[in-house]
Amino acid sequence: MLKRRLVSALLAGAVVVLAFGTPAVAASTETPTGGSVYFSNSQITPFTIKNIDGGTWNYGSSIYKFVYKRVWSNYQHQDLTHRSSCYLGDRYDNSGWQDPGTESKSSIVGGLLSEAAMYYDIMR
Repeated sequence: MLKRRLVSALLAGAVVVLAFGTPAVAASTETPTGGSVYFSNSQITPFTIKNIDGGTWNYGSSIYKFVYKRVWSNYQHQDLTHRSSCYLGDRYDNSGWQDPGTESKSSIVGGLLSEAAMYYDIMR
């Protein structure tokens, strides 16, 4: 009798795990894809606008208050969830995931000679 209850409980648990575990697996098949740009040391570039992956990416760097560098990465996609981010030296900024049609914005200020990287991601 105890053996039968144990087997029944294990089977019920397996059914619950399978029933509720499947949606999580299906949701995880959506993976972000995107692009990046890397600037080394004192490299400064005016803003760039690219139509890429179905959206518009605006990124660049500038001198800020004569002794700092400012970098930014902004991305907008009308149909897909997306985000943008940037690094400058050891500093990082991330826009967080944005709904379709909303521009994602990230920017950061740091050392003039710091290395920088700008990114965008889209959720397919």
